[in-house]
Amino acid sequence: MSKLNVYRASAGSGKTYRLTEEYLRLLFKNNMSYKNILSVTFTHKATDEMKTRIIEALYKLSNADKFIKVDYYNEFKKEFNLNDKEIKQKSATILARILHDYSRFSVGTIDSFFQKVIRAFVREIGLQYGFNIDLDIDKVLSEAVNNLFLDIDDDKDLRNWLLEFINDKIKDGKSWKIYDDVFNLSKSEIFKEDFQLLGDELVNKLSDKDFLNNYLLSIKDIQKNFKNDLQEIGKKGIKIISDNGLSVDDFTYGKSGFANYFNKLYNKSDFIPGKRVLDAQNVVEKWYKKNSTKIAEITTVYDSGLNNLLVEAVQYYCSNKEKYNTAKEIYQQFFTLGILSDVSKKIKNYCKENNIFLISNSAVLLNKIIDGSDTPFIYEKIGNYYQHFMIDEFQDTSKLQWNNFKPLIDNSLADNNTSLVVGDVKQSIYRWRNGDWKLLSQQINKDFQNQGIDDSNPLKTNWRSKKNVIDFNNSFFNYAAGFLQNFYNQDIPEVEVDESLKTEIVDAYKDVFQNIPKTKQGGYINVSFLENTKENKFDDNIEKELPKVIEQLQDNNYQLNDIAILVRTKKEAGKISSFLLKYKNEKINSKYKYDVISNESLYISNSFVVAFILLVLKYFVNPNDDINNANIVYQKINYISNNEFDNDKFNDIFLQISENQKDVFDKFLPNEFTQNINKLKQLTLYELVENIISIFKLNNFDVEISFLQAFQNIVFNFVNNDSADLSLFLKWWDEFGIKETIKSSDEQKAIRILTIHKSKGLQFKAVIVPYCNWLIDNDTTHKKNIWCKPNSEPFNKLDLVPVKYSQKLVDTIFYKDYFNEKLQAFVDNLNLLYVAFTRAEESLFAFSPLKEKDEVKNVGDVIFKCFNNKSDIETTQEHEGVNIADYWNDETKVFSMGSLSTIETNITKKDTNDFCFNKYLSNTDKNRLRLKFHSNEFFSEVNIDSKSHINKGTIMHQIFEYIYTEKDIEKAVNQVYFEGKIDDKEKQEITTQIKQLLKDDKIKSWFSPEWQVKNETDILLNDGKVKRPDRVLIGDNEAIVIDYKFVNEEKPEYVSQVSNYVSYLLKMGYENVKGYIWYVNQNNVVEV
Repeated sequence: MSKLNVYRASAGSGKTYRLTEEYLRLLFKNNMSYKNILSVTFTHKATDEMKTRIIEALYKLSNADKFIKVDYYNEFKKEFNLNDKEIKQKSATILARILHDYSRFSVGTIDSFFQKVIRAFVREIGLQYGFNIDLDIDKVLSEAVNNLFLDIDDDKDLRNWLLEFINDKIKDGKSWKIYDDVFNLSKSEIFKEDFQLLGDELVNKLSDKDFLNNYLLSIKDIQKNFKNDLQEIGKKGIKIISDNGLSVDDFTYGKSGFANYFNKLYNKSDFIPGKRVLDAQNVVEKWYKKNSTKIAEITTVYDSGLNNLLVEAVQYYCSNKEKYNTAKEIYQQFFTLGILSDVSKKIKNYCKENNIFLISNSAVLLNKIIDGSDTPFIYEKIGNYYQHFMIDEFQDTSKLQWNNFKPLIDNSLADNNTSLVVGDVKQSIYRWRNGDWKLLSQQINKDFQNQGIDDSNPLKTNWRSKKNVIDFNNSFFNYAAGFLQNFYNQDIPEVEVDESLKTEIVDAYKDVFQNIPKTKQGGYINVSFLENTKENKFDDNIEKELPKVIEQLQDNNYQLNDIAILVRTKKEAGKISSFLLKYKNEKINSKYKYDVISNESLYISNSFVVAFILLVLKYFVNPNDDINNANIVYQKINYISNNEFDNDKFNDIFLQISENQKDVFDKFLPNEFTQNINKLKQLTLYELVENIISIFKLNNFDVEISFLQAFQNIVFNFVNNDSADLSLFLKWWDEFGIKETIKSSDEQKAIRILTIHKSKGLQFKAVIVPYCNWLIDNDTTHKKNIWCKPNSEPFNKLDLVPVKYSQKLVDTIFYKDYFNEKLQAFVDNLNLLYVAFTRAEESLFAFSPLKEKDEVKNVGDVIFKCFNNKSDIETTQEHEGVNIADYWNDETKVFSMGSLSTIETNITKKDTNDFCFNKYLSNTDKNRLRLKFHSNEFFSEVNIDSKSHINKGTIMHQIFEYIYTEKDIEKAVNQVYFEGKIDDKEKQEITTQIKQLLKDDKIKSWFSPEWQVKNETDILLNDGKVKRPDRVLIGDNEAIVIDYKFVNEEKPEYVSQVSNYVSYLLKMGYENVKGYIWYVNQNNVVEV
C-alpha cells in the first residue's frame, strides 16, 4: 500500500514545476499511463498551464540538443538509467501517444471530471438524456426569483416572509425594494454546501404547513414565556418599591442603577443584568448612598423580598438566556430560510422544465450517489479506470468534492499506485466558493491515517521573489499569525470550545518560512501609514502617493506591465482606475505614463459603439421612445461622427423629435438607415447588428474592434442558445450581458488593476496595495448568515438554520459556530494579505490609514502592531529571520527595507508573423454568402496597371485609408492581404508601387509624421449632411485636403468636390487651406 503524497507549497515555490515532474515520472514508468492519470485543478487557466507545461517538457526532452537547458533531463536520465538517445526517444514516443490520443489526456478542472461522471448517471439522477449543463447560475436564479414573485398573491407564507424581509431592510435604513436583495441572498446562500446537502429536507419540512406552524409556535412560545416570566418579576419588584413609598431615584445611581432593572423587565426593554445589578445581589450596602435619607426604607424593601426578586431575576435570566437567545436568533432569520426554500424549489422546477443541469450541483449529486461507499464502482461506469490522482490547489477543495475523490484515492493507494495533493493553507481565499482549508491542515491526516501521509518533501524555496521580499514576508507573517492568534484567544470566554481553535492560526502559518536562492538578492519593501482625519482623508493621501510610486518605478526602468495594483474589492478597483485615468489626462505632457487596465475597463458595456448599437436596437423595440431616439442622434453626432454639438442646439432637436421624429432622423442619420427601417426590422438579430455596424461605419473605430467582436459573439451565442427575439435579448443584456468583459493580453503595456482574488497564481515585478485596510473579522454592518445545526430541543426539529453572524451568538447554543466562523474570517483576511504581498517579485508597496485609536479592526492595524510591538508577539515558531522592527521609522510611520534598484530590461523584438486586425469585418446581407476570395474579383492579371480601374481604386482607397505616414505602407497592404482581397504577388507589387509613388517630394511630404492626419473623417455640415474627404493634413498654420482618384480622365466635378472641401475647412476656422487632386495612376497632382 502506498502513502498519499502531500506537498505543502508556499507562494512561488515551484508547485507547477513539481506537479509536472511527478506527472512525467509516471509517464516514464509507463508510456501509456497518461490514460490512467487524472490531474485536476480549479480553473481552466490552471488546466491550460498544466497541459502546456507537460507537452512542452516532453517536446524539449525529445529535442534536448536544440535547447541550452532542459528541465528534468539529468534527473530522469539518472533515475531511469537512460542515455541521451534513449531519453529523447522515450520522450518523443510518449508525446506522440498523448497527441494522437488527446481525449484520454485527463488534465482538467474538477468540475469537468464531475460532469463526465454525472453524464454516466443520467437515469439515476432523474435527468432526461440530452440535458444541457448550464454554467450561468445568474440566469437560472433570475428566472427562479421572477417566478417566486409571481406567486406572492397566492402564497400567504411567502408573502409573510417577504414582508419580514422588507421590515428587516427598513430597520437597517435600506430601501424596501427587494428583488435584487432576494437575488443576492439566494446566490450567496443556496449554493453553499451546507444548504445544498440538506436543502431538499428543509424544503420538504417547510412545505409541511403543520410542521411549519408548530415549529414557529414553539420558538415564539420560548421567547414569549421568557419575557412574560421576567416581566412578572419586574412587576412584583416595582410594586414592592412603590408600596414602601420609594422610587427608583431613591436607590444608588437612580435610573442608571440596579433598581431600574425592574422597570426594564416590566417594559420588556432590556433583560440583560448589568454589572450594577449583579453587584447589588445580597449586598444591601450597595443599594443606597451613605448620605441617603431613606436607608431604613431601602433596608426594609431589601428584607421584604426585593432582594430575593433581584436574585430570582438574575438566576432566571442566566438559566434561560441561552434558550431564549437561540429562539430569538432563529426567529429573526426564519424568513430567510423560508425565502431560500421557495427559491430553491423554483430553481429545481425551472431546471426540470428546461432540461438543465446546473454545474454547481454536480458535487452534491455525486456525493449522494456515492453515499459513503468505499468502492469507486461508479467511476468505472464512465469507462476510465484511473490509477493515479493529482489534486492541485487542494486548499480550495470543498468538503463534498473531497468526499467524492476520497474513495478514488483510497483505492489507488491500496493498489500501490501514486496519488498526490498540492496546496497551501495560507493561500486559501475562496471559502465563499465552499473552499475548506481545514481539509489540508487537519482532515487529510485523519482520513489517511491508516495508509499514511508522506509530507516529508515540502516545497521550501521561493523561486519568485528577491531576498528582501522573501525575508520580509517570512518574518512579518510569522509575527502576524502569532499576533492574530493571541488577539483571537483573548475573546474566547471560559466556555467549552475546540482547543485546536486556540492554535489554528499559528498552525496554518507554521510553514511560512521559505528558503532564498543565492541568485535572488536585493528587493524593496515600503509600507506607509498615511494620515486619515476629517481634514486630511486617507483616500486623498493615496491619490497623492500613488502617482509618486508609479513615477518612481518608471525612473527605475519598470515597464507599465511590470506593475500591478491589487485591491480588495471591485469598487476599489474602479476608484483607482478612474483616478489614474483622470490623472493621466491632466498630465498629458508628462514623461511618465499612467495607462491602466482593469476588469472594469474591459466591460463590453463601457464601449461607446456597443452602447450605440443597443440604442438602435431599442429603437426597433420601441420606436416612440423620444429619449432613446434623441440619444441616438446625440451619440451619432458627438461620438460616431466626432463633431462637437452644442447643448442648446441638441435641446432644440430633442424637442423636435417628439413632434417629427422622421425629419430629425432623415437630417442626421444615414439614408441607408432611415430609408430601410422596414427592411431592417425583418432581419434576424445577428444580421440586424451586422447591418447597424455597417450602416453607421462603427467598424472604423480601431480601439473598439475587440468590443465589437466580443459583442457579436455574445449576440451569436444568445441566438443559438436562447432566442433570436430582440426584446428578450435586450432584457437579458440589462440583467446579465452588461457584466460581460473582453479578455486582455498580459503583454499589454499598462498597469494591471485587479482584485487580490484575481491575482492569485500571478506575479509581478512590482506590487502596490493601496488600501491595506480590510477588516479582519466579518463586516457586521452587512448581514452575514452562518448555517448552524441545532443540537437541542425544540430547535433540532430543523436540521439546519441560518442565523446572523454577531457576538450575540455567544449566548446561544451556536456559540461554537460563532467562534469557528470568527477564526475562519481571521484566517481568510490574513490569507488575502499573504496572497497580495507574495505576488511581488522585486518590490512591494503598501498603504494603510494611520489611526488615532489603539484598536485592532483591520489588516492595517495588524501590520502596525507587528511593526511596533514585535517583542510582545508569540510567533508561529522560532526561526532565524529579519527583525522587522529595525526597518520601522516611528516618526514617519514608514517601514522601508532594501532599496529600489534599476531593473534590467530584456526587451527583444519578436520575429513572428503575428498580425492584428485593426478593422472589424462586417458582413451585411449584400455580401454575406460570398465564399470566394475577393482577390479574384479585384484582379485578373499580375500587372496592376491593367486591372479594373473600379476594383483597383476600391482597394487602393482602402490601403491609403490605413496609411498615416510612410512607415504604415507595409502594414496597410498587409491589412487588405489578410482580408483576402489580394494575394502574395499582388501584395508585393502594390507595396513596391506605393513606395515608388512616394518618392515624389511633394507627395512624400504629405506622408510626413509632422502632420496631424485625418483619413476618411466625416465633416458635418449645417444642414446635417456629411462629407468625407480622403485625406486632411493639419499643421500649425495650414491645412491640406487631398482627394485620391484612380481614373485616367480628369473631370471638372472632381475640382468642384475638392473646392467644396476647402471651403468647409475655411468655415471651420482653418485660415490657410490648400486642396489637391492626386491622380494616382498617372502620379499627377492638380492643385485646386
